[in-house]
Amino acid sequence: MTLPEIEPREVGDWIDDAVKREQDVLDDALQEQRLRDPTRGKTLADSAFECDACGDPIPQARREAVPGVRCCVPCAHAIAVAEGRK
Repeated sequence: MTLPEIEPREVGDWIDDAVKREQDVLDDALQEQRLRDPTRGKTLADSAFECDACGDPIPQARREAVPGVRCCVPCAHAIAVAEGRK
């Protein structure tokens, strides 16, 4: 088995390349997360006043913090746990 030829480079060049690659991977992951965000493009007007799951009121502070919110905090947590996200 023959190993591929590796061009001689300064250690700093290898480190710079690794840092750039790491930043590229992080940027891609953040972009993917933004695209999957269910509240993306939602406004306060899209938020429910009552929880879709239990019918309890959703506090105004939550409606403002999470535009497009459909569930109260306890129900959102229970759903996340049931889906294996927590």
